[in-house]
Amino acid sequence: MSAKGAKAAGAGAGAAKKPAAKKPVAKAGKKVAENPLFPSRPKNMRVGGDVRPGGRDLTRFVKWPRNVRIQRQRRVLYQRLKVPPAINVVRCELGALSKGRCHACPVTL
Repeated sequence: MSAKGAKAAGAGAGAAKKPAAKKPVAKAGKKVAENPLFPSRPKNMRVGGDVRPGGRDLTRFVKWPRNVRIQRQRRVLYQRLKVPPAINVVRCELGALSKGRCHACPVTL
């Protein structure tokens, strides 16, 4: 073997290994500071216990009785029928950009 080959072979085998870095260990007596905005609450894993957080209104997702649904649908349909679609297009106000374009272009009849 040449001198270069001996050095390369010896470098790998004879090199000292570095000790692995130690991970910081948390002490049992030390307490982690809690965020007052997000208090930890114990979860109730029994049947129906931890489905949704309390305080949320779920009435929209309830299956309503048939007569209630029909009343509401009929009311919405009658509201839509009061204004014809062709008139309803003109009902909303134009934005500032659209107003400028309308006033700028000349209308010839």
